[in-house]
Amino acid sequence: MSKQQQTQVRGRTNKVMLFTCALILVAAVAAGIIINNATSGSRFENEIVAINDAFSKGDDTKINEVLDRTMSTGEYAKVEKSLKSYVGDLFKNINDIDKLSDNDTIYNSLEGEYLAKNIDKLDSTVAELKDASAKIDVLTADAKKLYNEESVREYIKEQNLDENYTKLFIDNAKLFYDDEDLRDNYNNTLKLLSKSIKVEVEAVEYLNKNKSGWKIENKQLVFTDDAVAKKYNEILNKVAKI
Repeated sequence: MSKQQQTQVRGRTNKVMLFTCALILVAAVAAGIIINNATSGSRFENEIVAINDAFSKGDDTKINEVLDRTMSTGEYAKVEKSLKSYVGDLFKNINDIDKLSDNDTIYNSLEGEYLAKNIDKLDSTVAELKDASAKIDVLTADAKKLYNEESVREYIKEQNLDENYTKLFIDNAKLFYDDEDLRDNYNNTLKLLSKSIKVEVEAVEYLNKNKSGWKIENKQLVFTDDAVAKKYNEILNKVAKI
């Protein structure tokens, strides 16, 4: 009998480090706007600071509170709403990715204890993993739009603002979509999670078809057939190539 190799497929990847650095305030005057309404401009700038503060503290409740409100008026309100709509969609996308990576089935599907409890329900496990894989594909497609300037401009397009206010929106949004480290972390997390789940699907399907070649012993997967063990470990070794 052979025990499972140490190579493991893990659904809980290193999570996307969401907005680890606070935004840099882009002052209205830096965007070339002459502030005729100092109160409205100041409120807009204060909201950028509030977004910075909420994200730097990682407080989801506060983040949602800030993103759901509009504090400035006039043209600034249009910029504020557009920016918060964009940031909110980005925040939701990353949170959805984190929720998937924390899914118990994804994380435990190849653990001995899980297999022992679900040995007669592995078809359901495969179905759940495939559903998660499909969701990752959708989130990946959405992420590409959220990190593409042309797509991001759609958030401000219908506001019919002049060039200066549009630039104010873009300058702030760019701090997210043009952040190379954040974007790479984001893309790598999606790629790793997607490929890891696909390997899990293949591994669970293989175990389901070859139940006579393995058993659970002391909460560990133990193979009673060397050929089954060899093929299973070949499947798991695909993780190293991700």
